[in-house]
Amino acid sequence: MNDMFMKNQLRFLGYAALVLSSMVFAGCSELSGNLDNPVNASMEMDETEVTLHVGETMVRTAKTMSYGRVHYTSSDESVATVAPLTGKVTAVEGGTAIITARVEATEFYNEDVKSYKVHCYKNVSDVAASDAGRMVCSDGHIHKLEGETFCQAKRVAMVAYVGNQSDCAHGLAIAFKDINDEAGKQTWEGAKAYLTTWKENYPVAGGTWRMPTTDDFQYMAIGCGGTTPYISSLSFGNRIDIAGLYAKMMEAGIADFSGFHWTATENEYNKSKVWEVILRNNNENKTTLLEFDYYGTNYDGDATRYCLAF
Repeated sequence: MNDMFMKNQLRFLGYAALVLSSMVFAGCSELSGNLDNPVNASMEMDETEVTLHVGETMVRTAKTMSYGRVHYTSSDESVATVAPLTGKVTAVEGGTAIITARVEATEFYNEDVKSYKVHCYKNVSDVAASDAGRMVCSDGHIHKLEGETFCQAKRVAMVAYVGNQSDCAHGLAIAFKDINDEAGKQTWEGAKAYLTTWKENYPVAGGTWRMPTTDDFQYMAIGCGGTTPYISSLSFGNRIDIAGLYAKMMEAGIADFSGFHWTATENEYNKSKVWEVILRNNNENKTTLLEFDYYGTNYDGDATRYCLAF
């Protein structure tokens, strides 16, 4: 009697265990998918955009139900790199890169993908020769041209020269427009006086606006690929090639840059006269030229394009 009872009990427990294991397996299969019906990996990751200064790092990782490996990639490693297994991002250069997290497919889970944008910027103190043609914003950041879509600060100038020549610590940028767009054409004294208003309207962190000297114009032309060597002692009719400067300005969307412009350089033989630059196209070879001349300071017919020293 007892033996029979024990046998029945064992049969019941074995059957119950079999049913329970089947239910558990069925539940897990429904939760995780199976070979014929894999399910979504349910990846989660913060996809808000990020802004980093060049050299800064950050880590953002993805979570997923899948046991597959998550792999991270960057759309532009020249702008931002990412460690493939940890998601650590390093800002390398100014610009925008898309960081993508991808979990590989497994027997029970589908592949899944999440991504976010990283906007990388430089300060004016970080400039390199390759930055010629990039925009300078009022917060002192330097961005590629496409950075206008995310740069919250006003863009005010274009990097034209990188170096410590011509009385600047890091380089020179040229303003996006002439002052006569706002104040009309000025005498030389008027152009110097309006500089105070310009600084108030277009402050730049880390930079100082000034009337450009003849040296400034030469260095900016050279910094943008001009082929004319620096002229240390100007004479009437000196010409320099500014085709590269002009092309970069047009690409950056800077206002038309032509005609007579004041400089801050006085003529050493006649203090009532200052050097001007004449920006023109040479119709014979289509090369954009800058030609030096000088004129009386009381003449009111010139435009003025300030430059930013930083």
